[in-house]
Amino acid sequence: MVRSPSLLVLRLASLLAIAFSMALLIDSLRPQPAFCATGAGCEQIRALGYGRVAGVPVPALGLGAFGGLLILSFLPSLRKFTALAAILGGVVGLGLLGLQVLVIGVLCSFCVVVDLSALLAATAGFFLLSSAEEQRDPGRLAWLGLLVAAAAGPWALASLKPESQAPRTVRALWKPGHITIVEFSDFECPFCRAAHPILEKAIQQAGDQKIHLVRKTMPLPRHPNARTASLAYLCAEAAGKGAPMADRLFSGSLSRVAISAAARELEIPSETFEACMADPATEAAVEEHIAFVRNSNFQGLPTVWIHDKLLLGLQDEATYLAAIREAASPSPPKRPLWPLVLVASLSLAFVAAGLLSARKSIAFSS
Repeated sequence: MVRSPSLLVLRLASLLAIAFSMALLIDSLRPQPAFCATGAGCEQIRALGYGRVAGVPVPALGLGAFGGLLILSFLPSLRKFTALAAILGGVVGLGLLGLQVLVIGVLCSFCVVVDLSALLAATAGFFLLSSAEEQRDPGRLAWLGLLVAAAAGPWALASLKPESQAPRTVRALWKPGHITIVEFSDFECPFCRAAHPILEKAIQQAGDQKIHLVRKTMPLPRHPNARTASLAYLCAEAAGKGAPMADRLFSGSLSRVAISAAARELEIPSETFEACMADPATEAAVEEHIAFVRNSNFQGLPTVWIHDKLLLGLQDEATYLAAIREAASPSPPKRPLWPLVLVASLSLAFVAAGLLSARKSIAFSS
């Protein structure tokens, strides 16, 4: 298919990176991951906010970069530019590996494969840069088949994998005879604050459905008032006023003065409330909430589990209501086989055609 070992390695490394980038992209867009294990490094890195650049998923940028590198490798007139692009990609890959090890302190296995592929492609690019040999390149259809397999294969495999069930920790909160809604939120998170009234309205619209709502607080370090608000919520919950306190925390000021005023409005004795706020046991309870969330497939905020369905991020009322109704009358999902059959057929057809074309080209030239 190609005589140059350097070009061969560069293309294979690009294909490997494309496949794993696509898997990462699919996991970042699905409510629940299809490839990375729950709580694994990939998930933790997304939860810490390192999964996007200017709002664009990092795997999507990787797909574009490695796809472009693969296309450049088929342009002999741009061979040196291709080599330089591969070397630059290796520098970026090395930087991302360093970020995981030295800054984040968490390794994403799929990300590591992509970054190592970039380093491999960069090494091939270095040797390609020093090669003045004009390369023959028959059998391009075979490479197209491999590209189809690398880019579409993860999608086909993900379509076969059923959505993960709710984590054991979430299932433990289910109340028999009720639709259990488990919410992970930060009272200072703007998206959580926007989602709260929408979810409340959807619950009201559910009518006669028996709803059991459980709220777990997840105060993020970058929100200075979030932890104090979490303490206030837990203290109000202990006094039987958790729901109305949550309404005030999500909609009003989170200053210490405003929180104390909210407690007085709810007729929680000031001495009891202030003692609870200062109690180390309340701080420990907040830590328990945080640990619970992190051990429950945490991917971002707000997170809402409606029985067995995960809704990540800000949703509209119709989405929440549909999930409540689906939980009231669940039906087993059907997983089609046609995506895998289609991708496999196309890939094999292109590879076979490419190999046949390469064979004829070699035979003709000799």
